[in-house]
Amino acid sequence: MTWRAVLRRMRVLRAIEHLAAGDTPVTSIAFMVGYTSLSTFNAAFRELTGRTRTEYRSSFRP
Repeated sequence: MTWRAVLRRMRVLRAIEHLAAGDTPVTSIAFMVGYTSLSTFNAAFRELTGRTRTEYRSSFRP
C-alpha cells in the first residue's frame, strides 16, 4: 500500500468518526480531515466504503 493510499484511508476513517458523531456539515468534515475538494472527498469516501457519505450518515439515524 502506498503512503497516499494510507493517508487517504486515515482521512476517510477520521471522517467516518465525525459523520457518526453528529451533524457537522460534510463540507466542514472534508476540510477538517485534509481534503481541499469536496468532490475528491466524495470519491475517496465512496471508493473506500462502497457508500456515499449521506448513505453512511443516515445509517446512524433511527
